[in-house]
Amino acid sequence: MVPLKPSFDSSALSDLKERIQYEDWLLEAAYSIASQDLFPTYPDGVIFALNNPIPHHRVYASVNCIIGDWRPKFLQVGAPLIFVSIFKLLDMFIEWVLSNNGKKVSYRFKDKLNSLDVSIVFPEPIESNAWLKERLVGFYRTLEPLRGTIIHDRYFTSTDGTLSISSSKQGTVGQPLNISRDQLRRFAKTIISVIRYVDRTWHLDDLKKRAFKHDLDELQMLHGLGTMGQKHPTHVGVRVYSDARNAVLVDIPLLRNSVFGLYQNQDCSFDIRLLLVDDGKVVEAYHLPWSIVSETEKSFRYVDELQQYEIPIPDDIEPEHIQIPVSNM
Repeated sequence: MVPLKPSFDSSALSDLKERIQYEDWLLEAAYSIASQDLFPTYPDGVIFALNNPIPHHRVYASVNCIIGDWRPKFLQVGAPLIFVSIFKLLDMFIEWVLSNNGKKVSYRFKDKLNSLDVSIVFPEPIESNAWLKERLVGFYRTLEPLRGTIIHDRYFTSTDGTLSISSSKQGTVGQPLNISRDQLRRFAKTIISVIRYVDRTWHLDDLKKRAFKHDLDELQMLHGLGTMGQKHPTHVGVRVYSDARNAVLVDIPLLRNSVFGLYQNQDCSFDIRLLLVDDGKVVEAYHLPWSIVSETEKSFRYVDELQQYEIPIPDDIEPEHIQIPVSNM
């Protein structure tokens, strides 16, 4: 008899929320992950002024500064507690997955690890992304002995937020693994993100998937699997001012090459905000999403081709961007 595929329905998701509520609260209190905008939206960062093939490149950043915040001091000394809490969150998630697959869940890590065979089905979007599923199991296998060290032994140190820890399983003390403050936060963000994607609080789109892969590559020493070669993902807004009477309103392949040249060491994606200029004024505006920009090899020549992408004209038009360059007059 073929076992039923787990449904991970609303009842199962409620059960997951109940299981993880303490560790989820602690990590959120320490890192404020859910309350931070992990994928902030900035003004258009690359601007092609009217009839000018040389882009204006702008860099934006956000800073979150809270005066008198208790978190930095806590994270300086609390790395062992944070590590154990992240692993506990992962452990309860694994137990939940095994339980929904009809497995008898033991409190022994060895039994749970042995149950994580190829037949175990994870919830979406994990199951359809093998690279994520494999690395979650990798975290569990690699870090379980280190969790045991903190709980049962003293072969670890914590200095200014960096945790140095050795496996002490079966009395054999291994080489210390150093986990920096940034890596610890990245690990927490990764496991919390898994929960948020599974319970559908967040949606795993293309940009978030690439960010996930980059974080997992940065945490290679914690999951023990190979890196995926994911460069740091960057998504920018590209604004193009085009003469409404041009033979070509926007040349997508040419634009792609130009923008990618600005971000050679990053995995760049971008949307296009196309603003058509006539008689010194912006008369129409269109938004071409990355799903279109990344795939099309054509140029848009006619307004009729753009109708489905029409948007209101932005209110942040800078006059110098719609002036015809002197050399072209």
